[in-house]
Amino acid sequence: MEEKSEQLQRYRNALPNIILTNFLEFRLYRNGKLIDSVEICRLEALQGLKPPIPKNEDSFFDLLNKFYSFSTPEIRSANELAVVLARKTKFLKNILEEVFEKESEPGYPYPLIKRFYEIFRETLIEGLTKERFIDLYAQTITYGLLAAKLMGKEEVGIDNAWRFIPKSVELLRKTTYAFTGPNAPEPMAWVIDDMLKVLNKMDIKAISKDISGEGRDLITHFYEPLLTEYNPEEKERLGVYYTPEAVVSFIVRSVHKLLKRKFRKEDGLASIV
Repeated sequence: MEEKSEQLQRYRNALPNIILTNFLEFRLYRNGKLIDSVEICRLEALQGLKPPIPKNEDSFFDLLNKFYSFSTPEIRSANELAVVLARKTKFLKNILEEVFEKESEPGYPYPLIKRFYEIFRETLIEGLTKERFIDLYAQTITYGLLAAKLMGKEEVGIDNAWRFIPKSVELLRKTTYAFTGPNAPEPMAWVIDDMLKVLNKMDIKAISKDISGEGRDLITHFYEPLLTEYNPEEKERLGVYYTPEAVVSFIVRSVHKLLKRKFRKEDGLASIV
């Protein structure tokens, strides 16, 4: 079997437990590494007149048991969560690209992603390219699911994720609903479900403390490490770096005082709102 194609590499990088097969040989991968392989029939046996006799049945069932016994491990560090979600976001981006191409075909019944792209380009970001839109949307879906988990405080599923996002964040709520609700593109459902398995197994308290200190908001502080793993060049270009609250507070207070003393703005920063 061909294992080095770009598509198969994406699957192996994104999915921690996967079987690659041509239905004659089965290969089990864990975290991208081959851990078991069983051949149940040779190709030559299919060319005869008699039905082939399967071989290595015990080894085959043992491989299946290994596959089905896999359980998503608990994630306790921000770095580990960033690495896992970045891989899955890249994979989600690839799926979005495939769905977008299908939706561009004449007569496609419900071109959801393509329609969202047209709306964004016409009303929000002039000159938005298809590639940039898909990249932004993959990140938005990931962050929407993360927000749903953090706000839901319980197990989040593909059918209820959007409900946990506050109505005050309407765009994120609607976006999450569009891609996890009843009209979500079918090819994306299992990818999102796989991402939710990871989010449902993360230790929120441990990760929050690891990344930003106890009592601080994970959703605010997590984007930097996620973007570092997902697209470090984009992080550099956008200048996405965490600034300690003490530094931000000092800058804000200093500017406020300067506006009042040097520029005679009685209300300081409030004067320029």
